[in-house]
Amino acid sequence: MKKTIIISIIVTVGILVSFFLYTFYNQEEPFQEDEEISQDEFAIEEMVMDGEVEAEEEPNHPGTSADEVVEEFPLDLPEHAVQNYLHYMSHQKVYAEQKWGHMQITPERVERLLEVVNANSFKHEAVYKDILNRWSNGDFSKAVEDHNAIWDLQNGTIGKATRLMTEEEERAYIERHFE
Repeated sequence: MKKTIIISIIVTVGILVSFFLYTFYNQEEPFQEDEEISQDEFAIEEMVMDGEVEAEEEPNHPGTSADEVVEEFPLDLPEHAVQNYLHYMSHQKVYAEQKWGHMQITPERVERLLEVVNANSFKHEAVYKDILNRWSNGDFSKAVEDHNAIWDLQNGTIGKATRLMTEEEERAYIERHFE
């Protein structure tokens, strides 16, 4: 009986120590990103891997040329890709416990996505136009609502935005993902 209790205590302590060591060595910055992928995000990742949506390996910097943006966002871009790109760009402005996907917001990208939305008949085009028109005017005051509107359309379960990032947090985010 004593032997069983001692073994149980040793195993429990071992598990706890392992957990704390793992957590300690895998910490990054205060807001976590890319740590977990929900079922919905896994489906999107499969689309990226199957070539249905292009993933952005090397993020572009603010000065992206018009030709590059036209190539990046063809007029026949599917609606789910428009959602993904809006979602990825909104991550630059909002705080969320989990983020998956990153794309820097540039005036060229915003304008081109607006052209794409205007050239198509999307189910949720009013949502996209509202977001993109605001962003094209430099208004990101509703970026939390914008992120969560797209997140809801994608049936998000992890990573709901809770607030706008501070200027310092956004600067750190940009340096981490785009510079």
